[in-house]
Formats: sequence, C-alpha cells, structure tokens
Amino acid sequence: MSHRPVHRSTLKMTRQAMRMRFLTRDPSGPKMRRLDLLLPNETFRKLEEIMDSTNMRRREALESLILAYHSRIFAGEK
Repeated sequence: MSHRPVHRSTLKMTRQAMRMRFLTRDPSGPKMRRLDLLLPNETFRKLEEIMDSTNMRRREALESLILAYHSRIFAGEK
C-alpha cells in the first residue's frame, strides 16, 4: 500500500468557518445580524456585561432581556 503525499496550494476552510463568514460578512445578513454594528457602543457593552455576569450566550441573554422588559411593560399597564 503506497501513500501519495498531499499537496495543496491553499488551505481549505472548514464548514463552520465558511458558515460564519457567510453569516457575518454582511451586517444585514440572512439570519444573523451583527449587533455590534446595529447597537450603540454603550448599549452593546452593557449587553456584553450582562452576558459575562450571567454566563449566558448572546441569544439566551437577548431572550431573557426581552421577556423581562415585556413583562415589566405589561405589568405597569395593569
């Protein structure tokens, strides 16, 4: 059994790297929007502080913040 050496002129990107490049290349991308471009810097830093202190991922932190804000607004109306 002989083995051929592998010669590549360029390195191949992993599927995950290609997907992340596709999703984040355009700020108004297909499914993910870059919050650092959409939010003011101070607001984005506050979100990062919340994520760090609660040990949540971005999506989880956003969901919990939206639910808390929503319940606070509707509790004030009643």
